[in-house]
Amino acid sequence: MSQRIVVKSFTDLALVLKLEDLPAEPSAEAPATATVTATQDEPPDLAQLLADLEAAGATLAEMTRCDEARRVQARRDLDAYDAVAASQREAEQARDRAQQVREQAEALAQTGFTEEVQTTAARIEETARRAETTATAMAEQRRLEAERLADQPDIQRLLAERRQHEEAEQARRGGGRAGPAAWPRRQRLGAAPRRACRGPGCPLTRCLDAPTTLTCKTYGVGSPSGSLRRG
Repeated sequence: MSQRIVVKSFTDLALVLKLEDLPAEPSAEAPATATVTATQDEPPDLAQLLADLEAAGATLAEMTRCDEARRVQARRDLDAYDAVAASQREAEQARDRAQQVREQAEALAQTGFTEEVQTTAARIEETARRAETTATAMAEQRRLEAERLADQPDIQRLLAERRQHEEAEQARRGGGRAGPAAWPRRQRLGAAPRRACRGPGCPLTRCLDAPTTLTCKTYGVGSPSGSLRRG
């Protein structure tokens, strides 16, 4: 059951509504202002700057020494790679030579006229076969070892530098000389061997651009190429 309250004045109304508990409104006469504190830039510390530069220079020097040591070691590894690659090529050449000797001995063992020749050829064939097997295994071993060394990033960098140097050297050597494709037509044709003209109907009469003097059996020696006409 609700309780009935009788209010006789505004004071009683304020007490009932508990207006005194509400927060006070901000005064319009005193607006809030923000306080800004000005800060001045501090002057740079020259000693600290020099110390930082000195530390950076020391770091660069240490990195340079480490990089040079790494390059020296990579060059040693590259020398080892070159030696293995050269050994692989020698083994492959030995394998090819042994195969050639084996095939020759095998043919002679089958077609030899005397029994002594056939016997000797068969013995050589067996020797060459063993040499071929050994050289093949050695070449494969060297190939695997060379591939293992070539997989190292440092060796790959040095190999790339070597290829760039070789390409630049080839370009430098060939830069001053144009190839045959860039020669004038008369110069290219002039390199061909001289051929004798046989007069009317001769195929050489088609060579309008031949720069050399042709020898003609019908019209005499020294027929100029410019006097020939296309047949």
